[in-house]
Amino acid sequence: SQQSICPPTILHAATSQPSEENETITSPQQGLVALGSSLQSQLASAFSALDESDQYDAVLTGLCAKVLDDSSLSGNDVIVALQDPIRLLEEMNSRRVPAGSRSVMALIDAAAAAQDAKIMAQVMSLAAKNRSISQYGILQREITPLPTSRDSRVKCPDGKTRTRGERLDSLPDVPTDDRGKEVTSALAVTTVLGLCWVAGVLNLEDITPLTNTLWGLIVFVGVVDNFFDLIKFGVKTFAKDKADEFPEELPLSLGSGQVTGTVVNGFNRLMQVDTERECECEAAAFFCS
Repeated sequence: SQQSICPPTILHAATSQPSEENETITSPQQGLVALGSSLQSQLASAFSALDESDQYDAVLTGLCAKVLDDSSLSGNDVIVALQDPIRLLEEMNSRRVPAGSRSVMALIDAAAAAQDAKIMAQVMSLAAKNRSISQYGILQREITPLPTSRDSRVKCPDGKTRTRGERLDSLPDVPTDDRGKEVTSALAVTTVLGLCWVAGVLNLEDITPLTNTLWGLIVFVGVVDNFFDLIKFGVKTFAKDKADEFPEELPLSLGSGQVTGTVVNGFNRLMQVDTERECECEAAAFFCS
């Protein structure tokens, strides 16, 4: 349309030095054209001042940033959006242009957002060909293929030849834990305490005696489970006549710290995050895959 087309005279006026004749002839459109032309020239000038590697890095980082910043992308949408960065890295490999660490990290983060192992493998392989990463896949030669039967003999990484059965027998047993019991105990105690607290806040007089009993029972169990040895020592020291009647052990493993220990371990599992352990598990899973 007539409004969207800028005549050459306006462009010339916007980019040339003002003269006496056109110094007083200005308009908002002229100012916008001048500003746009100035920004374009500055961008082109700054981009052309970079070397080829930095230009590729800037574009690659920008493409990956679009994927990472768009929270609406997921699954196949991320895979489609990654095609441009992947093709750009392939072009960099063909032209022997090394990628910078920042752009490679951005590309790997974007590939992780796709949650697709094949896309991640493609990105890591391209980065390895680019020599941007140096240790991807080098441990594969250290993985010993799993023998088909227990009596199959295979050469182990230490140079010795063993059967599959001998290798498995030499491994430590898989550790066991009471994860389900610990988490269930912690949730049960939390639920009971939460109900007691709500009853107190709402001033429910009908169940107040029951909640007070539960509070007292929980405190009693915690004290007895953790300080039973101290209580027993006090009885034997200050009430010797009652020492024979005092039990040496309590039922349900009370007095050993196991009951409260189970609850505390459950709270730790629910609330604490062991970042180092999680990283080791993820690294082991990635290595095995």
